[in-house]
Amino acid sequence: EGAGGRIIVFCAPKGGTGRTTLAINTAIMVHRLDRRPVVLVDADYAAPALDVAMNLRPERNIADLLPRLSRLDEMLVDSILEQHVSGVKVLLAPPPADLSAPLSLPQVQHILVMLKRMFPWVIVDLGLPMDETAFAFLDGADRIMMTVLPEMVGLRNTRLMLEHLTGEGYPEDKVWLILNRATIRGGVSAADIASRLRIPVKFTVPDDQP
Repeated sequence: EGAGGRIIVFCAPKGGTGRTTLAINTAIMVHRLDRRPVVLVDADYAAPALDVAMNLRPERNIADLLPRLSRLDEMLVDSILEQHVSGVKVLLAPPPADLSAPLSLPQVQHILVMLKRMFPWVIVDLGLPMDETAFAFLDGADRIMMTVLPEMVGLRNTRLMLEHLTGEGYPEDKVWLILNRATIRGGVSAADIASRLRIPVKFTVPDDQP
């Protein structure tokens, strides 16, 4: 595609919805099915987890790119990426204490443009808060995957987050709702969730802890 790769951003209104696990598994399966390069970006700067979840030794991360953005090229970006055993490349986040200031909108845009040029698929694990950095990633997304659990407090937070995105001008069809642990006992049904949030549930993932 001439426009470069597609950017898929996973986000959630709270922790514990399975966002990171779904982002990782999606990246690995897309790579397996499409057989083209995939990069997974840890954009949870408050609580990065991809290094632990994917058993990577975090030697390099996005902070290594920031001083060199004016002369960014594919070789430099590739030297910062970690290689996962699945074949997926990973752009890690720095430890929270190491990031002196949040990434700015131009910094995020610059890095995303380069990643789109290098990879047909760019999958982002986006953390909270919903600040300027987060919206820089959401602005660049072709699709926003919002993960939610079938419980009432999470649904209220999801409704507020959806209203925030609508208020920022995102079209509703840009956001896909993913109901995780959908079959948990006593959980709110997918139909009830869709009516409460006024957005269809695009995918459901069963409750299967193992």
